[in-house]
Amino acid sequence: MRGAPPGHARGSATFALPGRGPSLSGWTGFWIVLLLLTAVWTAPTSFPTAATLPSKVGPMLGERTAGHAPVSANWSTLNETHPPSPRAEATFTWANFSGKPEGVLFGGRGNFSVLDNDTWVFTNGTWHQLFLAVHPAARRGAMAAFDPVDGYLVLFGGSSGTAYMGDTWVFNGSAWSELFPPVSPAPRRVGGFAWDGADGYLLLFSGHNGTSLGVNANFTTIQDTWTFVHGRWTELFPTVQPLGRSESSEEYDPSLGAIVLFGGYTTQPAYLAYNDTWMFLAGVWTPVPLSVAPSPRDGAPMAFDPILQAPVLQGGQNESGNFSTLELNDTWVLLGNSPGTLAWQPVDVAQPPVSADSAAMIFDPQLSTAVLFGGHSGAHTVVWFNATYALTLPVEVTIVANHTGGAGPLSFNFSEVTSGGIGPYTYQWNFGDHHTATGAAVVHPYLHQGVFNVTLNATDSVGDHGSSTLAVTAYHRLRANLTESAASVDRGTFVAWNVSATGGWGNLTYTWSGLPPGCSAANQSVLSCAPTTAGTYGIAVNVTDTLDNSAVSEQNLTVLPGSSTPGNSTPLAKSKFPVWIFAAGGVLVLGVVLAIVLWRRERAQQAAKPRAAPPSRPPGGATNLPPRAP
Repeated sequence: MRGAPPGHARGSATFALPGRGPSLSGWTGFWIVLLLLTAVWTAPTSFPTAATLPSKVGPMLGERTAGHAPVSANWSTLNETHPPSPRAEATFTWANFSGKPEGVLFGGRGNFSVLDNDTWVFTNGTWHQLFLAVHPAARRGAMAAFDPVDGYLVLFGGSSGTAYMGDTWVFNGSAWSELFPPVSPAPRRVGGFAWDGADGYLLLFSGHNGTSLGVNANFTTIQDTWTFVHGRWTELFPTVQPLGRSESSEEYDPSLGAIVLFGGYTTQPAYLAYNDTWMFLAGVWTPVPLSVAPSPRDGAPMAFDPILQAPVLQGGQNESGNFSTLELNDTWVLLGNSPGTLAWQPVDVAQPPVSADSAAMIFDPQLSTAVLFGGHSGAHTVVWFNATYALTLPVEVTIVANHTGGAGPLSFNFSEVTSGGIGPYTYQWNFGDHHTATGAAVVHPYLHQGVFNVTLNATDSVGDHGSSTLAVTAYHRLRANLTESAASVDRGTFVAWNVSATGGWGNLTYTWSGLPPGCSAANQSVLSCAPTTAGTYGIAVNVTDTLDNSAVSEQNLTVLPGSSTPGNSTPLAKSKFPVWIFAAGGVLVLGVVLAIVLWRRERAQQAAKPRAAPPSRPPGGATNLPPRAP
């Protein structure tokens, strides 16, 4: 081993900095490194964070927007097993006989040579024939309407095939009776006839008779206005009235408060179809000029639909000349409740009925829809129909729930609101959790947490569908647990609280109360402070989720007077830097001071040692070196 340089003790390591003067001993460096490692060791490795829940997914309730006219509709065929035989120009009237509502159909013709005199009733979507000993004679083109004041159906006129008729009959729901009023309108067929709800009587307008019947007959159009009430006919003589016409469409409009008349035709001097609109109220006919109207036509049945709040006009025909006919199958509604707001609007029908003339139509409140029956097409080659159609609006269904969210296990009461289509309806539920059910009202429990899309499919009696979806939430019950770092502390001493919450839905909100002076509340799950006033405090935190569910937890804190004087010292918890920084800094400063002390002591020890004398030089510059070898 080499010897140590002069002035250095063997066995001790040194740390020398070039050009920096004396070096530090190995022990001094050891203590500095140890103190630095201690400061690093005291630093925290992680910090607490607040947990958050998924944001609320709110339920969406389907809503139906009511309107006067449907955006779309459908003429659905009612598949009857025993309907009346095919025919046109039959009377079809809705009547209410002492609480027995039903549609009544009478007469018509099924070919050019055979007329009908049978009576049928239509109830709850089903046809039934009445076999009555007394009834009006067979006829076509008669006029019929129900009188709600006297409680019977009134039938007038028509054509027997050999003569125009002017007899008056009433039907009370079970029997026909002929009346013999002292005055009657002239015999005729296919005039307008309807109950005037505003004036309280039946109103008859126009029609035709003549000297011959059948194809190319010599018709005479009649222009007159009559009322019928309490078994008596009375002619009115309005100063203004529509031109005489046949097969016009006439119906009372309760929303307008007046009779509405549309279209019809005349043969004088030649065939001419109309498309004008008139209203009748208090004995006065008033024309209603409209920029948009159905095309000119006759034989188009019309019925007021209280669901749409409008008269519905269907089909009819327009003869181009010499009985070459153009049958129609379009559907129109007359909107508005005053002359200035009236407007014809076509209905977008997905599946129209067959194009037909002289069909019959009523509004059936039992089915909540207009019902169309029969009619014919063609002139010389005629096809007669006996299909029964119902004007159905789209099936719209809305889910109704007793609530749309809650803590599970939770049972939901679901029901429905259905419109459109033709009842009865069938319902199929899917609860979004692999469970299903049927029925209009169901109860379903959710055992797990989540958002579930409930789907309801409704099907009406003719196979039309509608569906609705509702989102519901089920979640665990919200619970809160508050803990504190100490149950009692000295005044001015740091204390901390932490609340842990489980369950609930969405983001949580924390509301603190009962904090001692020196502590401030905040919307957070962890709270720390140094109380400044002694006493006993009830600390509470109210945890609320986004659905307004809440849970409360409490703890008591006792603040002792202690020896600390508020304001003389700043609690570490409120200093600008975390506690570990102050601890590490203190240890570091102590280490530096100790290192300086040790270094200075080492320098002092070295300065106290005697230094070796340098070798002496003899006078004259000679040295004591041995002589060189030769």
